[in-house]
Amino acid sequence: MESAEEYEGARLSNLIFTKDRRLIGFYIKAVNKPGTLSAIAKTFEKYRVNICAIVFSTRARVGNVEGGFFVCDFTGLSIDPNVVKREIIKIESVIDVRIDYPQLPQILADLHHFPIIDDFGRRLLLLTEDDMKLLAVLFKKKFGRLAAASLYHHGLSLGRLYAQDLKTLGIKDLEEALKAFLICCFARGICKGKITYYSYRHLLRKDLIKIRLFNYWECELARKYEIMGPTGHILRGIIAGLVEAFTGRKVKAKETSCVAKGDPYCEIKIEFQD
Repeated sequence: MESAEEYEGARLSNLIFTKDRRLIGFYIKAVNKPGTLSAIAKTFEKYRVNICAIVFSTRARVGNVEGGFFVCDFTGLSIDPNVVKREIIKIESVIDVRIDYPQLPQILADLHHFPIIDDFGRRLLLLTEDDMKLLAVLFKKKFGRLAAASLYHHGLSLGRLYAQDLKTLGIKDLEEALKAFLICCFARGICKGKITYYSYRHLLRKDLIKIRLFNYWECELARKYEIMGPTGHILRGIIAGLVEAFTGRKVKAKETSCVAKGDPYCEIKIEFQD
């Protein structure tokens, strides 16, 4: 039986619950050039301070001044963080250093970077599965087919928007666009997906696309709350909208397998209507 591969999770680094650790933040503004990050890391190493995470503002060009938030673990160390700060400020390319102690005993947050954006400059909202419970569970339970249709059409609009983004990257081929979209889904924690069947404009085969999804949040959350049956309405709509935007043709997107009805993965079949 095919199943999802094992991956390491990517933990959010700009909001950390300190628990029993002595975590301290260093906001460091420096010139982006080779050797800067290495020099900063070596300074922390000198005082046996472990860097737990780093949040950068942008992927800046060489020579630009940018800020980075370093989450550092001082647990069990007697060193004064200000001693480390004075060492870091001596580095030639470093412009400024600020120390951020936990805002509350349990919380250390990066309050220097806002909003969170992607490479298109579009704002990202980081929501938990529980935050999305209203759409994935309660909305479906109360409104049934109406909810499914609403979520699907919301996905259609999103799919057209994503198609515009991919076209700005120079992507013109439908299959390449679908691959790029699935990579983005994986990077954003939505799901892991792959194209299992692709036939478009083939002389001897019917136009048909199948996409297999693992760990898609909408369906896994539905299964958790015992909503049985295909429930991947948002992503089904997104894929349909993306395909329609790249081809100019109407499609029908059907979820033929779904973890919410006991299948090991979700699968979406795209059929062209003309």
